[in-house]
Amino acid sequence: MLKIIKWFFIILAILLISLTAIYMTTPEPGEFLNKNPGLTSFMKKRIDDAKSKGENLHIYHQYIKYSDINKHLKAAVRISEDGGFFFHNGFDFGEIKESIKTNFKEKRFKRGGSTISQQLVKNLYLSSNKSLLRKVKEAVLTCKLENQLSKIRIFSLYLNYIELGNGIFGVEAACRKYFRKSAGNITIFEAARLASIIPNPRKRNPNNPSKTLRYKTKILLTRLYKFKKISKQDYNTAMGEFKLFFH
Repeated sequence: MLKIIKWFFIILAILLISLTAIYMTTPEPGEFLNKNPGLTSFMKKRIDDAKSKGENLHIYHQYIKYSDINKHLKAAVRISEDGGFFFHNGFDFGEIKESIKTNFKEKRFKRGGSTISQQLVKNLYLSSNKSLLRKVKEAVLTCKLENQLSKIRIFSLYLNYIELGNGIFGVEAACRKYFRKSAGNITIFEAARLASIIPNPRKRNPNNPSKTLRYKTKILLTRLYKFKKISKQDYNTAMGEFKLFFH
């Protein structure tokens, strides 16, 4: 019994030392309180991937102030990716629980449980490689992010640096690329289409009326109306555009 207790405290001490070391060596997101990131870790990863194939990847990115982004685009992205963003501290444990249940049932990684804060941390600092160490770093950085930046600032950075196509990062660059207009001037239907490609932006295109895009866009428009982010008239107008696009 004494040996078990001894080993328990040894393991606990090792874990605490390891966590402390990780905390001390990870970046401080507070540096982005008043300045914007340059090339993110995810951008660099995409550039390196292209180089390994003998290709050159041009990063298309344009920053836009949070206040200038269309409110319906903000709502569509949040509802699509993290409905409880403004009410949690970086982790949605209910979503994590459901993801574990779904993935266990399907016997494959089908559903993710990452919040907007976790996704931003991965984009800014981490690689796409999955490992226990990376998940620990992600958790530590997410805690730092939530403690050092406001929710609005976190969401603003997320919207400005999320991958939305091959070499396309941020909603402003994406809206200008796909819709030939600023992220402040898109329609509700366009906002829903763009938000619908987030889970797999290099394989989906908001201008390609595929079955998957049709399904996800319709669900998102319905949820925008259900959660009272748009009026009945707005919903009907968007569904009119929907029917024309997916005729």
